[in-house]
Amino acid sequence: MKNFIRHSCMYFVVLFFVLGVSLFVPSPSVFAMNPGTYTSMASGSLTVTVSVTSSCAVGNSSLSFGFYDATTGAAVNSKGAINVTCTNNTPYTITLDAGQANGNQTTVGAYAMGNGSNGWIAYNLSTTPSITGRVVPNVTDIAGGVGQGNGALQKIPIYGQIVADQMAVIPGNYTDTVAITINY
Repeated sequence: MKNFIRHSCMYFVVLFFVLGVSLFVPSPSVFAMNPGTYTSMASGSLTVTVSVTSSCAVGNSSLSFGFYDATTGAAVNSKGAINVTCTNNTPYTITLDAGQANGNQTTVGAYAMGNGSNGWIAYNLSTTPSITGRVVPNVTDIAGGVGQGNGALQKIPIYGQIVADQMAVIPGNYTDTVAITINY
């Protein structure tokens, strides 16, 4: 009988240990995603959108002739750039106005720089280095009708020439401000 009790106790201990361990070992479903007390799932999607609009910006640009020697009256050429940034694939045109000093002050150039003391010096702008593509204020498209934005800064070349034989100009510093218009 002792053996029976001993075996029974041992059997009971083994059975308790096996059952106890199985009670403490989580089932594989515990490691799976547990939706809590929810019994069903549904799914959908999130649609994300944005609209990109065409835009352009014109940065400050300059063209400097340096010095003009009125004793020789020789023409002075210079090159500058118009700084444009447009959204990628945005076509644009660029025009220039007649300038602040007003080219009507001289009969030999489309533009004029003034010195603030009624002194004027005539100059022309061009889209070509040879000055053959003269800019007609408010008309000429500086970009040549092919301006196409690429999302980065583009430097559109602009050429200038102080008209020759202006020997009666008075000494001083001359300046003009030409407005840039970009249409896109």
